[in-house]
Amino acid sequence: MDVTLDITLLRTFVAIREHGGFGRAAAALQCSQPTVSQHVRVLERRLGLSLVEKVGRVARFTPDGERLLIEARRIISVHDEALRQLRGAPASADVSTEAEIEGVGVQDSGELSAFLRFVADCAPQLLSEWSAAGNTSSRTDTSRRV
Repeated sequence: MDVTLDITLLRTFVAIREHGGFGRAAAALQCSQPTVSQHVRVLERRLGLSLVEKVGRVARFTPDGERLLIEARRIISVHDEALRQLRGAPASADVSTEAEIEGVGVQDSGELSAFLRFVADCAPQLLSEWSAAGNTSSRTDTSRRV
């Protein structure tokens, strides 16, 4: 497979959702709106998918765009964590690899801890709210080390 996904293009794509549109993403990324549009076109061309559709004056992600958004967030999270590790910085989250779901202990197969790290990176307030609500047990560690 010769297709590569440039991290800058993925960050632009995620910024569109996080900031509520192309113009706001451009402002947040300190670039022009045409640059944001160009990044999306490059992603569409590389993937051979339609990622955004115009509905009137509003741009919405297509189902393929929504799928890319999930993968882009995951790729960015892994990318940034790798950079932190290589630079010797502590990990952004230290989440236990055991969890208790409806009273049943679950051992991590690798996917659970990856998902929890993803949640910790994308929405750290969720872990704080979960802990504050008393939803921790001796088997679930939601503490974070920054």
